[in-house]
Amino acid sequence: MEVHMNFTEEDARKISNLIHEKLYEENGSVKITCAHALEIAHKIKTTPTYIGKLCNDLGIKISSCQLGCFK
Repeated sequence: MEVHMNFTEEDARKISNLIHEKLYEENGSVKITCAHALEIAHKIKTTPTYIGKLCNDLGIKISSCQLGCFK
């Protein structure tokens, strides 16, 4: 897994675990809600953009956008 920002490989694994705890499957796609992604970003004191990129890298779709950009 590629490490972004100033996170160590160990940090990246912990973040990945946090994301995986919130995942669900819908129509064959693995997803996390926008609210959960934002919660994780806040918890680890990083940007939502970082969590979004990490989800993209892991093949995880973000659902239920709080801005209404996507479902």
